[in-house]
Amino acid sequence: MALNVPVKPMDAGQIAVMGAVDGSPFAPPASRGSGTNGGAGTGENGGSGPGDGPGLGPGSRGGVGDGVHAIGNGITPPRAIHVVKPAYTPEAMQRRIQGEVLVTAIVRADGTVTDARVSRSLDHVYGLDEEAIKTALQWRFKPATRSGQPVAVYVTIGVGFTMH
Repeated sequence: MALNVPVKPMDAGQIAVMGAVDGSPFAPPASRGSGTNGGAGTGENGGSGPGDGPGLGPGSRGGVGDGVHAIGNGITPPRAIHVVKPAYTPEAMQRRIQGEVLVTAIVRADGTVTDARVSRSLDHVYGLDEEAIKTALQWRFKPATRSGQPVAVYVTIGVGFTMH
């Protein structure tokens, strides 16, 4: 049986080094495609895709996708300020299912949660995965920051289901 996985090729471009002198071995490489200043594709300033700076896709200044950042490298993580407990479905309660669902999501610059998806399932049959997503979308955060400014970041939220 053959496994057919769609793969989207990405460039292997270098990130420009700030303060590099033109002609030095650390200067940004020539652009690959229609990008400028070392950008690949339509990227600028080392961007890959339509980004500006070392972001991927339409990301900018190190962001990924639509400007969503990964935590680290100058990005302070968000802090949960309103945590909602998940609801059990009657079927899962009857079967006494317990554990944790990991939900990958975006915490926006306003502290709201969007684009929640299950990254590690506990129960896809009796509704706990769906309840975990509903719960995560209700959480609120003090947003992540970059240079003191709120930014959107990718997070993983653990939603625990325990019976007392």
